[in-house]
Amino acid sequence: MTDTKAIDWLANLKVTFVERGLAGEDFYYVIKTMVGEGRISFLEMLSSAAQGHGTRVHEGLEFILEEDLDDPDDFDGAIFVIGEHESSILPIIDFVCLIELACRNYATEFPDDEGRVVANLNRIKSRYADANALK
Repeated sequence: MTDTKAIDWLANLKVTFVERGLAGEDFYYVIKTMVGEGRISFLEMLSSAAQGHGTRVHEGLEFILEEDLDDPDDFDGAIFVIGEHESSILPIIDFVCLIELACRNYATEFPDDEGRVVANLNRIKSRYADANALK
């Protein structure tokens, strides 16, 4: 990912994510830091989310999904940890919505990755379809 494309992609995400309030801002911050530091790619994050795992960028910056919990039945949204404590929880319906927006934006900037992005997005949507129907 070139720096210019990454900057464009992240700039386009910011407005949409920040409109979701604190949890959207936290999710944006995780993605921005993840991409900026080059620790985890967006595609790796999507693949993990499709399996029900969150992403840990580094100590004190992560989001947690159901497979990261001791009891996945306690899961009711993506949990964001910023610093030493839980910062916010993004309801699963909003999490899926933001992931979908990020995927569309990413695929526009990086069309060579569109197949992988769409495949993982479909797995994420399928995984959380029941949770979305309940909300």
